[in-house]
Amino acid sequence: MLVKESENFEYLYFLPISPSYGAGTSNENPVFLEGVKALDFTRLLCLLYPKSLRMREKIDHNWREEEWTSILRLSSKWSMPNVRKLAIKTLAVHASSASKVFLGKEFSITPWIRQGYVELCLQATPLSEKEGERFSWQEIIKIARARERINNEVILEKPRKIDWSWTKYGQCKKFIPNHNSYHRLGHEHENADRCWVHPWCNIPEAYKNPMVHVILDEEFDLKDGAEEYGFKVQTLPDPNQAGPPLFTTLM
Repeated sequence: MLVKESENFEYLYFLPISPSYGAGTSNENPVFLEGVKALDFTRLLCLLYPKSLRMREKIDHNWREEEWTSILRLSSKWSMPNVRKLAIKTLAVHASSASKVFLGKEFSITPWIRQGYVELCLQATPLSEKEGERFSWQEIIKIARARERINNEVILEKPRKIDWSWTKYGQCKKFIPNHNSYHRLGHEHENADRCWVHPWCNIPEAYKNPMVHVILDEEFDLKDGAEEYGFKVQTLPDPNQAGPPLFTTLM
């Protein structure tokens, strides 16, 4: 199954043709998988060769981001398109916003990079300490600046309510935001090639604001288009001449 699913595993490791006395013919003379973690390889074997139906059910119900990242890493390394597609489809549900950025860059899943930044910059709460530890200080500044620009330059919604509370500085007014625009989509993705569960009309409204994506393009130097969010990306006009906007909505 491993050789069948991979387009280059047999070639990369020069697997022997039996009978032979080369590497891989016995426990005493194994094939060394350089640069491969034992845990990642064990998880891949569990996926390809489940010992029982119970093991298959455990994978389906208990595996989350860490386990499927192992599968994505090795399926990308060994050109296993079907396994990689399954890993992408599953991680699209379980990967955190920060992980989408890193996994998207590492494994060339371009839509995830934009989606990760969109979620980080539009989530109701700032970066957590755990998220911040994964980014460089330069990247943290970019995320903070993008969030600040979106708050100042883009009107996403009106506050849901005003809360008055007593503090040591006296009575203070606090705006409570509406968190509905920031909800995470937790359904199974129907198409692993898309970064969203359903067609564009089901993406949260705040994510479809074109100015949000202009800010993200400027801050993070994103090269992909925003077609997933319902925009037809156009060529920038000559700045000295009047022309169409960068984004045009498809609906």
